[in-house]
Amino acid sequence: MAILATDNLIIDRGGTHYKAPVSALPSGGGSGLGGLATITIPTAQLEWEETVTATGVTPASRIMACLAPALDADENDPALLSVVNLSASPGTDQITISIAFAVPAQGAIKLNWSAM
Repeated sequence: MAILATDNLIIDRGGTHYKAPVSALPSGGGSGLGGLATITIPTAQLEWEETVTATGVTPASRIMACLAPALDADENDPALLSVVNLSASPGTDQITISIAFAVPAQGAIKLNWSAM
């Protein structure tokens, strides 16, 4: 599933939800960072938190994360994961990913991330 310009982002800040269209995001060309991270859930879980390396990220960075497209050989396909919540918190050269599922999930899950 691809993100479209007509899709909306929901931001939860202290229990208050903000909604913004993807089209409102800057179109790039700046000094943003980004990459691919893989989290690995060892046994079936409804919730998981894992810290991944993200060189250049600082605690003041704003992070956006989403499920990455999968190859046929990958263990998990984003279209088949029942993700209820996905959040990312910045640290020094790292990002802590928190993910929750409607149905227990396990194995490697690829995520795209960007930081500004």
